[in-house]
Amino acid sequence: MEIRQVGFEEVTNDPAFATLAAEYKNSAAEGMPEIDLQEDVYTRLELAGTMATLAAYVDGTLVGFINVLVTIIPHYGVPLGTTESFFVAPEHRSTGAGLVLLRRAEELAVSMGAVGLMVSAPVGRSLDKVLSRSSYDPMSTIYFRRLQ
Repeated sequence: MEIRQVGFEEVTNDPAFATLAAEYKNSAAEGMPEIDLQEDVYTRLELAGTMATLAAYVDGTLVGFINVLVTIIPHYGVPLGTTESFFVAPEHRSTGAGLVLLRRAEELAVSMGAVGLMVSAPVGRSLDKVLSRSSYDPMSTIYFRRLQ
């Protein structure tokens, strides 16, 4: 497996992205609005230096990706990293691809000045189960209520 830092556009232009995106939509958190990829927003965040993308490849095929956002948290006054759009194809989850992506995301966040990395996971889903057995500490429970 190869993990590379890539431009977000490189991920979305990859031939395997359409399949991954369809699988990602199927795993969306219940109650959230339908996924509507805003490529221009990702590009602006990337150009501003507040977001970077890592992609996982097996035999040259895209099998996963993770975006790392780093911004100063006003309450604490320090840069903190968060993950966004962390996804690994179901058939590659048992290979450790997700863990490798996460470890590289930690390194990337540090290189962007972050003092820590927050990872969100839908309750009860596979990532939630993996993180509950990891070195990540649960910090908050996030509640969502659709307002429309």
